[in-house]
Amino acid sequence: MRSLHKYLVTAHLATLMSVGCGPTQHNLKTQKTKVKTLEKAVRKAKAMNRAMKLYGSNLKGERGRWVAFSARELERSMTAYMPYKFRGQDMSKKRLKGQIWFEKPKRLTLLPGNRLSYRMAFKARNIKVNLKGVFGAGRRDETKIKTALEGGGTIDLDVHLRLGNRNTEVWMTTTVKAVQLNKHNTSRHRKFLKDALSGKFFGYPLRLKIPAGLATQQPRLVTTKNHLVVVLGRSLE
Repeated sequence: MRSLHKYLVTAHLATLMSVGCGPTQHNLKTQKTKVKTLEKAVRKAKAMNRAMKLYGSNLKGERGRWVAFSARELERSMTAYMPYKFRGQDMSKKRLKGQIWFEKPKRLTLLPGNRLSYRMAFKARNIKVNLKGVFGAGRRDETKIKTALEGGGTIDLDVHLRLGNRNTEVWMTTTVKAVQLNKHNTSRHRKFLKDALSGKFFGYPLRLKIPAGLATQQPRLVTTKNHLVVVLGRSLE
């Protein structure tokens, strides 16, 4: 009887250990997601390596063509679309009214991995804030937010560039990295503006059409320290 009891206890412990150590459905799903993310990163790295290799051969005059844009040229192109104006209601239909605009893009820096960053100023006027129904908020808070927005400030943006829609468009996915206010520069006010901008303006890619003549020539994007390069031609294997 004692040996049977010992056997049953051992078997029970073994079962518990196997259940505790075995992979769960959630863990398997998590691992699959990680694998897919790594595979995507590897494909992206290989594509960028091929583009850099092709660009290197183009510089040596071996084959293909390319078009390069300096940071200053990109800044100048962006300035042509400034100031970009919008209504406060576009940020928060229920809480905000007035005029807000972006201007003066500067400090544009080209980064590895088809990325760039830049800083942009923002200003506002005739702002009206409604915090009715927000727990703990009152008229004083409304006045502070109004003063903070009308005082202006800067936003720092990080942009990832990639080709989409069968190489007929450049997709620019923008992330708001930081916000600075000239007045009432508190973490609460910065978060309010950052969340509003991320959700309404930079939560989806901006799409720029590529001229049809270039789209048919297998374009690739490459960022170097000094240039954004559009490489044209077949890749080198």
